[in-house]
Amino acid sequence: MKKLGTILFAFFASYGLSVATMFFMFLIILFGTLYQVEHGLYAAQVKYFDSLLVMHQVGPLVFPLPGAYTLMVILSINLLCGGFIRIKKNKYTIGILITHFGIAFMMVSCALTFHFADRGAMRLYEPYGDQVGWTSDEFVSYMEWNIEIGDGSKTSKLHLIPDEKLFDLSGEKSRTFYTEELPFDITVSGYSKNAFVSPDRTVKPDNASLIDGYFVDSMPLNQTAEQNVPGAYISIKDKASGEIAEGIVWGYAQYPLVISSAGKSWYFELSQKRWSVPFTITLDKFIHDKHAGTGMAKNYESVVTKTEGDSKDTIRIWMNHPLRHKGYTFFQASFGPENAPEGTRMFTVFSVVKNPGDQGPLYACIIISIGMLLHFCQKLFSYMRIEAKRRSS
Repeated sequence: MKKLGTILFAFFASYGLSVATMFFMFLIILFGTLYQVEHGLYAAQVKYFDSLLVMHQVGPLVFPLPGAYTLMVILSINLLCGGFIRIKKNKYTIGILITHFGIAFMMVSCALTFHFADRGAMRLYEPYGDQVGWTSDEFVSYMEWNIEIGDGSKTSKLHLIPDEKLFDLSGEKSRTFYTEELPFDITVSGYSKNAFVSPDRTVKPDNASLIDGYFVDSMPLNQTAEQNVPGAYISIKDKASGEIAEGIVWGYAQYPLVISSAGKSWYFELSQKRWSVPFTITLDKFIHDKHAGTGMAKNYESVVTKTEGDSKDTIRIWMNHPLRHKGYTFFQASFGPENAPEGTRMFTVFSVVKNPGDQGPLYACIIISIGMLLHFCQKLFSYMRIEAKRRSS
């Protein structure tokens, strides 16, 4: 057993493992970049970079590759075993140790970002005429959608069926959700990541159900993942009476699906995942400058009021100058409507991130730079001493 442990440690601490891991990382980056051209950035990220294993296809051949997530785990173990445990620790390696610590710090911050960061968008309209600017304390996910279930009362609990329980329910697959807190069971089926609810007069696929003259028409996925709008069929079975109500939920639906059960009206809505922030943002002014003679944006920025309790702060947000507060970062991302004529009420879109590893890469680069500079100086002074001795002899 001790010999096996020694062999495993030698393997995970070896330079060969480092080189092999870097080689596979090169392949994953290359294939992921090429895949992105036809399938979009998000699809490439999920397949090649967020996964443990990738089934990569070249013509008719399909072969497995370790995903970037797996490679980063292996690289972390290799760094721990070889860069911290096995390395000689003396005054001559202190620069290398500091550099390795910086690399480890960056990998930890990246892991925190991957597992715990929330990313989304907040859209606010500017003041217009006698209308005040919009105020919000929520931001919504770009790609994640939930089915929301509630009775509309302020005191009731909002029930959610999360995105990760829905995305695999395509075709004839279905899943039933049970809870004692609701007077009915819910079955979801025919989930499409990008859908349009079409009337019966449209050519309907053979496996599509028809409800109240409409069906969920599955559309090709958009390369820009944020533009995909899902749809699904739901079946609600009342626990007391056994009656079944059927309907369609769709991300672009103007109104939620409403059914009656246990003396209440319940609504079902397919909406983007939402997060609340512990303060409100009000858009006071949106500034949009164009290049002379063109419709291209030269500069766009937002003046907002951040309200937290009795405290109000006026803040300017523009490119590369985000608002940072209580772990949240608001970036000026975009605006609209596009090519709007003069006098149109504009909106601004903030990209909102809550990321516990937000400043990690910056600090890691500083630590790595200090370690490399220290090691370089040690080598330089050592070389200078040797040269001085050689010339004096």
